[in-house]
Parts: sequence; C-alpha cells; structure tokens
Amino acid sequence: MLSAAGHVLLAAALAVAAPWSAAQAPARGFFLVAKPSIVDPNFERTVVLATHAPDGATLGVILNRPTKQSLANILPGNDKLARFTAPLHFGGPVERVGLFAVFRAKEGPAQSFPVIEDVHLALHPATVEQLLIKPPAELRLFVGYSGWAPGQLQGELARGDWWTLDADVEIIFRKNNETLWDELARRARAITADRKPQQNAEDPDERGRTRIFPDLSASIRVHPRSSAAAVFSASAPRRPTSRTSSRRAGSRRGPRPSPRTAPRGSPWRAGSRPSAGSRA
Repeated sequence: MLSAAGHVLLAAALAVAAPWSAAQAPARGFFLVAKPSIVDPNFERTVVLATHAPDGATLGVILNRPTKQSLANILPGNDKLARFTAPLHFGGPVERVGLFAVFRAKEGPAQSFPVIEDVHLALHPATVEQLLIKPPAELRLFVGYSGWAPGQLQGELARGDWWTLDADVEIIFRKNNETLWDELARRARAITADRKPQQNAEDPDERGRTRIFPDLSASIRVHPRSSAAAVFSASAPRRPTSRTSSRRAGSRRGPRPSPRTAPRGSPWRAGSRPSAGSRA
C-alpha cells in the first residue's frame, strides 16, 4: 500500500499533470457528447462516460482528454507505480488533484459505481489504491472527474447542451481517442435526423444552436453562455404600407412627418420632391 508520504507526493504530482483548462438521461451508463454550443473549456468537444449515483447525482469522466503524463513518469521513484506507463486522462474539473479510475471486472468493489456490463467507475481513494496494487486487465486512470448535482444534468439536457448515446465498452477503453468527439457527434446527428420527422419543431437536440437558414416561424436561439447571447425574432421582412412606417430597420430617425405639417423646405412638404439620397 502507498505510504502517507506517497499519497502527498501523488496528490502534488497530479496537480502538475492536470491540464488547465430528450431532457432525461438514460437509466444505464451512457455517453454525453458535448454539442458545439458548449464553450466551457472543461467540456468543449468532449465525450463523457457518465452513470447515476444512488442519491440522484450524475458522475463521470471525460474519455478524450489524455494528458502527457503517466503515474510512472510523475513518480519515478515508486517501484509499485512503474508499471503504469499509460497516459493519465483529464476526467473533469472536480477534484483535479485526485486519482480516479474506470476498470473492467466481473464484480466491482463495494465503493465503486456500476456503469455498463462489467465496467465500473472508482472514485473512492481506497478503491483506487486496491486497483493500483492489483490492477485488472483493462484499467484507465484519470485526474479529476465530472459531476452533476441531482437535477442539474436534466436541466442541461433540456437546454440542449448535450447529445446522449448508449455507452460502448470498446470505445471506453480504446487507446486512440483523437477523433472520438467527431465520430460520436456524427452518430448523434444522424440519430437526431432520423427522429426529426416524428418530433415537433422544438426538438431538444436543436436547442441552443444557431440555425444558418432558420424557419421563419421559429426563433434563432443562441447558447446563453456565449458572448453573443441573444434571442432574435426571425420574422419575414415586410414592405412599408404607409408613410408613417420607419424609413429603414434600425434607423434612429422617427416617422416621416405628414406633408401638411412638415416644415417649409422639408423634402416631405406637400408639392415638393425629396432630394437624391433622402429616401431609404
């Protein structure tokens, strides 16, 4: 087992290694795929392996954020950790100096969370230490993890921040995740496209994304976290129907005066012609 000094060194080393940086979630373990509208650097273009805790919270780790460090090279003097040469992954912004794990075993320790099939998530220090002493064949280590309070993720799903997909064991433990977000985003978009004929215009998968060619009966929605957060009405342009209509959209001048009340010499005075450039 690691000594007290070893735990202190491990926490300090992990602090250096960590990088700076439908509204219902499925009942089983699942992938959260960040939509392009997410601009939070912690989750931009990420794929999160997520599961539910007994208290209703959602816990998970980011799969496609490998670091350039491993346990073996950040603690080179520890013989027990020399075998762990695989890159550590940034799992999320919660407890960035903590060490966590996803592993495969027929039966997980009591303090681990089941994800899918025989895949488990270990967040408790004692459980992670057991895995370091006797590692299973498939093990991935993370610095930090991701967490949502009860109801928080449902709010983000309703807002349209994430796509959800069923988790897949092969994807969880695959070594090269460089293109993982692109692959799963394409898969999620294809599934969404197949569902669209059966859904109404308020598709939750489309919320929070600006449409390039919006439906004129709908609104253009911009993610509320973006610097350009606003809601614009996408109504069809109308031709002015009276002389009291605004000269031009966005003009600061008021409505044109009546020809009878316009001041003498005004281009809008009855019987006079407006000069070139005076009309919109």
